[in-house]
Amino acid sequence: MDDKEDKIKKLAYEFFEKRGSQSNYALDDWLKAEKKNRGIFWKVKFISKTYPWKYDLFISIIGGIAASIIVSFLAWYFINRIDSDKIILCLRYAYEYKYEKATQEDPIRKILGNVPISMSPGQNLWFAVVNTNINSIEKCKLHLDFQEGLIINSDTSWQAQLPNRKYTYVFYDSLNNRLAIATNPLLVNFQKKGKYKILYSITAQNMKAKKGYFYIEYKE
Repeated sequence: MDDKEDKIKKLAYEFFEKRGSQSNYALDDWLKAEKKNRGIFWKVKFISKTYPWKYDLFISIIGGIAASIIVSFLAWYFINRIDSDKIILCLRYAYEYKYEKATQEDPIRKILGNVPISMSPGQNLWFAVVNTNINSIEKCKLHLDFQEGLIINSDTSWQAQLPNRKYTYVFYDSLNNRLAIATNPLLVNFQKKGKYKILYSITAQNMKAKKGYFYIEYKE
């Protein structure tokens, strides 16, 4: 005898005792106990046949709650979703570095990992972050991690982390489908000639971090 049948038997006996131990209703007691131990799906089915209006009301309420949850989730998702691949790190005043044949009329260029930025010692490095998402990003920060061998100087608008390699720039305004420009540059010098790798990440309150790298190359 399994647990379910054992429970039914015990419950039927309780009904039997409540009736004053009258054996004439043994079958009724058993059926009543069996009905009470049925699962929730059986009960819903029973209600749908016995009380169809209650069943329709129950389904309407459950369906309404489920629909509200789904609609609320989708609304939240589309309002807040940011695709980090649509956040682009760009080089400002790119024509100064002859970067990707940029001209003075087109001073903002996407920084590419396989195209080094050619710089002379003592030249300033300027950045722009472009958001091409429909939704805005909040509390955007640009993080740079310079390879050893570069000497970086900045003003207090950049948050420097010692040793003198990691820098963070905070964009305080919301970035809604437009440019955010690092208005304060980084001055770059070289300990020796060569090509240096820089890791970057762009973080914001409502998106996954966008990570990448680029190179700075010594130019005579």
